[in-house]
Parts: sequence; C-alpha cells; structure tokens
Amino acid sequence: MKKSISVNSDDPRRPWTTLTMTGKVHAFATVAPRYARLNGKVGAEIKAVVRITPVAAYPFKITEVKAKNGRHIAYELTEPSEETQGAYLLTITNTKADAGRYADSIVLKTDSEVREQLKIGVYGYISDDKKKAAKKQATSKTDS
Repeated sequence: MKKSISVNSDDPRRPWTTLTMTGKVHAFATVAPRYARLNGKVGAEIKAVVRITPVAAYPFKITEVKAKNGRHIAYELTEPSEETQGAYLLTITNTKADAGRYADSIVLKTDSEVREQLKIGVYGYISDDKKKAAKKQATSKTDS
C-alpha cells in the first residue's frame, strides 16, 4: 500500500512538501461478504450470513457484538467450530415490517491488541409489491 500527504511548513524555501509512506498491509481476518445486504419483500424472511475467519498470524476471539443502531435488524454470532472451519458466522435478520431502506453497522469487539474491533456494514431495502402495483396501475391509466 502507498499513501501520500501534503505538509505545510514554515520553511520559506519549501512551504509545501509531500510525504509518502509505503508498506505491506497484512490481513487481520477474512470477512465474506464485506457487508450484508438485506433485500426482499415486506413480510418475507430476509437474512444474510457473514463469515469472519481469523488469520493464523493474528488469532483473536470476538468478545462482544453490538449494532450501531439496531432498529431494523437482529443478529446472532455462532462460535467457530470444525463445521465452520474455524470461522465465526454472523447471521443478520431483517426486522423492518414496512417498506423502505435503512443502513446500519455491527461492531465486533475482539480480544486482540492488533485490531480491537471489526465493523460490518448492513444495508436493507424492503419493497412493497402493493406500492409497485398501485404505481404501475396509475402509470398505465395515464398512458391510455
């Protein structure tokens, strides 16, 4: 990875200079998918499962799970097992009962000094067929 920043100084010969840092970034964990999409229709069961696998070089345990808002989601963390090949499974369920969009995030606190927390973005879009049907019907009346 390579990052640059411009720095302002009081040196009249070089009032601006660019500092560049280059280094290798090591993965702390594999998170798949990187965020959860909860898309579906009102009344349907809508779930997503996110797989969090610690990298061998940086083992950790997840000690706490919290939603930033939590108004439209429920979540459950399954501990690593042989069946999950050492991965945590975070199951996120939509609880929004009406049509609309929302965004939230789930914070996973770890016991690691390398990275104290992981964030998983959650995006929901709940559609209502009744609204679509009414809109389609209104459009077809104006086209006639």
